[in-house]
Amino acid sequence: MSRLFILLGCIFLSIQFTKEATAQSASSVLGNCIVNASTGRDRVSFARWIGFGIMAHPAIRPEVAISERSIQEANKEAANIVSRLLLDECPNEARAAFREDEKSIEEAFEVMGRVAMEELMRSPDVESALVAYANYLDIEKFEIFFGN
Repeated sequence: MSRLFILLGCIFLSIQFTKEATAQSASSVLGNCIVNASTGRDRVSFARWIGFGIMAHPAIRPEVAISERSIQEANKEAANIVSRLLLDECPNEARAAFREDEKSIEEAFEVMGRVAMEELMRSPDVESALVAYANYLDIEKFEIFFGN
C-alpha cells in the first residue's frame, strides 16, 4: 500500500513540475534560448558593452579613459550579437516574447547580462580587484560588531 502512495505521489509531483515548466513566460524561454545560443565570447563582448555604458555615467566618466573607437566597436559587436541571437538563433522565441510583452526582449537580455557578469566575476583578476577594498576595513570594529 505504501508503495502505491509513493508512486502516486511521484506522478503527482511530476505533473506539477510539468505544469510549472509549461507555464514559463515567453521572456524566460527567450532568455534561456539566448543564454544557450550565446558563446562565452558573446557574453564577454556583451558585458564589455554594458561596462562601457556604465562608465558613461557622469560620476564615473572623468575617472576612465575609453577611446571613442573602442566604444563604437563595442556598440557594433553588441548589435551583431543581439541581431544574431534574436533573428537567427531564437526567432520563434523572440516573436512569442514580443507578442507577450514588448519588454520581454529587454528582460531576456537581462538574463544574458547576469550570466555574462557571473562569468566575468569568476576571473581571479576581477575577484582580486573587487576584494581589494577589504584592505581598508577596520577589522577590529567588525569583530566587535559581530561579537568575535
